[in-house]
Amino acid sequence: MVRIITLGAALLVLVASVATGVGTAGSNGLVASATGSGQTTFSDEQRTFTFTARKYADGSVKGEVQLNNRAQDRVFHMTLDCLVVNGNKAYASGVVDRSTISTDVGLTWTFEVVDNGEGANAPGDQISLVTIFSPQLPCTNPGAQGYLDTHLLPIESGNVQVH
Repeated sequence: MVRIITLGAALLVLVASVATGVGTAGSNGLVASATGSGQTTFSDEQRTFTFTARKYADGSVKGEVQLNNRAQDRVFHMTLDCLVVNGNKAYASGVVDRSTISTDVGLTWTFEVVDNGEGANAPGDQISLVTIFSPQLPCTNPGAQGYLDTHLLPIESGNVQVH
């Protein structure tokens, strides 16, 4: 009887693992993520943002960004298709699918966030300007990453998490 209960419990754990994608060779588990929201000031105008990005074991990326850039009277939504996490930094890019500026739609934009930790003694998190490169470059491009590294703004209120 003990063997049947133990076998049943083991089978239940295995089924739960397969269903959630945890610990199985064929799973498509989460391998990296970045999330956040907040505000920055650029050109004496407030910018607000919120985003979520998830990268899976098969390399696929799912996520989205909403940005309100008051200096340019631009509000857009972007569907993310690229995420690179390097330590406490995350680079993401995707295609704009809605915007108050119609020429944004269909273009790839890229940005970076830096998670500087939590607590009163931690330096503030950072976000780059959301940038379009010509030619258009995904977040995996080292040149785009280098540029974004030098164009970071402090997040004045809000938080980002990079895992």
